Amino acid sequence: MISLLLTIGLGASVVVAQNSTTPKTCTVPSKYKSSNGTADDSPAIASAFAECKSGGNIIFEEGVDYNVFKPILAEGLTDVSISMNGNLHLPQDMESTRALILASSATIWWFDFKGSNIHYTGSESINNGWINSYGQQWWDANPSNGTGITGRPHLMMFNVQGGSIKRLKSRKPIAWNVQIRGSDIDISDSIVDAVSDKWESFPFNTDGFDIGASNVKITNLVAYNGDDAVAVNDGAHNLYVSDSTIGYQTHGMC
Repeated sequence: MISLLLTIGLGASVVVAQNSTTPKTCTVPSKYKSSNGTADDSPAIASAFAECKSGGNIIFEEGVDYNVFKPILAEGLTDVSISMNGNLHLPQDMESTRALILASSATIWWFDFKGSNIHYTGSESINNGWINSYGQQWWDANPSNGTGITGRPHLMMFNVQGGSIKRLKSRKPIAWNVQIRGSDIDISDSIVDAVSDKWESFPFNTDGFDIGASNVKITNLVAYNGDDAVAVNDGAHNLYVSDSTIGYQTHGMC
């Protein structure tokens, strides 16, 4: 196999391995450990999706931490596998994040995946493959008897024609977790942990999966949240949900 180290226009290096018979592989590097948890790995992540957007394997290494301080938009993906073996960390600076969201006129999903035949697979280890959103401070800031503060980012848009999500693990999401659009999508063995540390800090709008797609199957979901575990939205058709554990302050399946 020929291995190349490419420097993409965004200024981040991505390890790309390929030959004439195997799919292109982009292993995302991390500056988290060397920077003592302060560096932003978003440019490297964006570069990996740009380089391996067609027929590629995008790998977050097992047990490696990544800071994702800027939203990731990955459009036009075709035949892509995402191996989420590391742990992602969203910004912990709530006010800067709010400012970013409020400055945009559009809804922002921190991870926005669009395309066909996209497969997201999390680590088999319960310790790895987590997306850490640090939502507790956002829930603490909710006004009394309110429904959450403004400027909250949503976690993930998965708008694909044919694909899967397996072992997605979301810890303390700020608001909505995953919006599903498109068609022919299989979701399995995923975890949404939106349990608040404080009874008075309610995790508003921490939906597990919002379905606006056709031919969707959800199995073995574990969702402890403060809103719909699975919500059937406009555009949903042929949705099947089974063998799931749903609890905490959830609305259940709506």
